[in-house]
Amino acid sequence: MAPGGKAKDRKGQSKASTQVKSADDRIVSSVSATLHQQLLSIFRTAFSSRLPLEPSLVQQVKQHLYNREFEKAFGREEYLDAYAVRWSSSRALGYLNILVDISEHLLSHFKRTGSDRVVESTAGGSSGEASQPSTGIDGVLNAVCLGGGAGAEIVGLGGYLNHLQASAASGSHPKLNVTAVDIANWSGVVHVLGNSVTTAPPLSKYASEKAKAANVPLVSGDDYSVTFRQCDLLDIGIHELESLVKEANLITLMFTLNELYSSSVPHTTKLLLATSSLVKSGTFLLVVDSPGSYSTVGFGGLGSSNDGVAKSEKKYPMHWLLDHTLLEASGENEPGQQHPRWKKLVSDDSRWFRLPDGLQYPIELENMRYQIHLYELE
Repeated sequence: MAPGGKAKDRKGQSKASTQVKSADDRIVSSVSATLHQQLLSIFRTAFSSRLPLEPSLVQQVKQHLYNREFEKAFGREEYLDAYAVRWSSSRALGYLNILVDISEHLLSHFKRTGSDRVVESTAGGSSGEASQPSTGIDGVLNAVCLGGGAGAEIVGLGGYLNHLQASAASGSHPKLNVTAVDIANWSGVVHVLGNSVTTAPPLSKYASEKAKAANVPLVSGDDYSVTFRQCDLLDIGIHELESLVKEANLITLMFTLNELYSSSVPHTTKLLLATSSLVKSGTFLLVVDSPGSYSTVGFGGLGSSNDGVAKSEKKYPMHWLLDHTLLEASGENEPGQQHPRWKKLVSDDSRWFRLPDGLQYPIELENMRYQIHLYELE
């Protein structure tokens, strides 16, 4: 698609994401198209040297991903940049909407400021203003994004902070610290996107004084920070994992958990249980992944039974394994031991994020279908 073109209609997308039979079609985004456009502009600015994106480069990455050759797909700088430009941009918009949708839960980690307003009902029985919590919010949210090196979480969380600051009362000052963790070396992508989130976009030298005055970053660098940690989550030591998650208020697994399960169910289960034992009470775990049959995990098909008959592989929905680990297995401790208990706050096997009309981006953008599960540690 030519630079400056509009987001492509659903008809131009893959078969896997064209059929919609969900009531979610009626959901209206609570995020402005202006903020969505700001996030896209961050990607366009950060990777301006890669645009227009070479189609053959995108095709090479797609082929490696299709073949599950992840070391090749994420082994070259130009591949990482192409992935961020092509796929992370759309997902960042979807992640922003998801964060806003669950914001009523996340806001519990921000300190409420100001005093409540109390207005009694009128004598005639009509309702006046009841006691309402202040919209003032303050404090820091520490987010750890497991598998979040490709940048969608980084930009989406930046957009979420912008949304919070724009909707909060005067004098409020919420802040956000993000740690992106990935097995591939996404440090370059994380660095350039983090800088673009906290830097005003470039202007023409002919820009008016009014345009210059209005040109501000998505969020201030004083309020938003990003760090990157490269490690293999399925082979991480307990002390390294503790250093990552012990101060987290929010841990995300965005289109990551099913890949971890596909690599090793036992190691992924161990990771989830270890994380459960290390995080503090009140921490949220947000899991977003492909919906339905696209996220099923097969295991138990190796070897043979005692009678010599080959064992058949069993397939389980990803969310079933997740619930079993967090809501059941995490409680299987020795008698008398205290153990972490998760409670599920949000769960939906299929939702859609649909792009607003009129977005400007130099390549095709895609709507996003996903499943979502949000847990809180009691």
